[in-house]
Amino acid sequence: MKMSVLVMALLLLLTLQPPAERAEAIGGVEVVLFFYEPVVYVNATPQDSRVATLTGYVAVSRSPTVIQDVEVSLEGSADGRPVTINPSVMVFTYEDEKKNFTLSFSVPDVLENPWESITVHAGGTWRLLLGLDSGEVRGANATVLPAPTAYVTAKLLKEKVTGEVGKTVEIPIFLENLGDTALQVAFEVVNEEELEGSSIVVEYPRIPITVLAGQNMTVKVEAKKTSGTGGKYRIDIRLKPFTSFGGTPDNVRRVVVPGGFNITVTIRTTVGGVVRSPLVIVGVIVAVIGGAVGYTLRRRARWGSHRGRQNNP
Repeated sequence: MKMSVLVMALLLLLTLQPPAERAEAIGGVEVVLFFYEPVVYVNATPQDSRVATLTGYVAVSRSPTVIQDVEVSLEGSADGRPVTINPSVMVFTYEDEKKNFTLSFSVPDVLENPWESITVHAGGTWRLLLGLDSGEVRGANATVLPAPTAYVTAKLLKEKVTGEVGKTVEIPIFLENLGDTALQVAFEVVNEEELEGSSIVVEYPRIPITVLAGQNMTVKVEAKKTSGTGGKYRIDIRLKPFTSFGGTPDNVRRVVVPGGFNITVTIRTTVGGVVRSPLVIVGVIVAVIGGAVGYTLRRRARWGSHRGRQNNP
């Protein structure tokens, strides 16, 4: 009798236990991290901030029985470089399924310190704010590559330029592409209309100049004063990347340093085939006029003296 009661009690306890599958489903949470772009190109030149920024999101899925808020803490790495994740901690309510984040870190300059790629990893942990359950975030990897760089330097080969009225003055500009892809450089003379008003005609490349990777060249800007006297004139030249280079990807960094020059051109005037400055020319004119006036006065004085002798024989 006692044995049968004990058996019935055991059977009753077994029927009261929930199924194993149901017990495992309680508290079921999965947190997964994704990068929007698994491959990111970074423009890193001496003119840029040299910071790589990647964007991604965290997705949380849970069983219907989990109604607690889920706190997710993120961390990352970039081949040993310190990274910044914003936000580094996010809380998912029952209605939340997805939240965005950014990951950023400094990258080296591709010109001064060449590099090939950087592997980025982001992951973290999660926990229930009201409960004991916690776990790992299923992380993701991304690759950061240096974007093709067209880095053209520009400098004047002559600091001072002089010429003569009616003759062409050459202004040589040295271009060198230190990057790893081609760049088209567009020229512009900002004050061209003002110069034309002073009879200065400027000839410069009207279509973009292509500078290949590793190439250097000298481009000449020409100025000519067609009439009038000499003087000093400022030529404002601007150089800028021409962004519609055929076949170039949008992620190419295009840089021209410096972006322009202010050049003072001194034009001298010729008199009788001899080059004279404006001040010298003025002096010559004054001297000629003075000589003519003196000659006239002397002639008048001699004529007066001669008339006087005739009237007094």
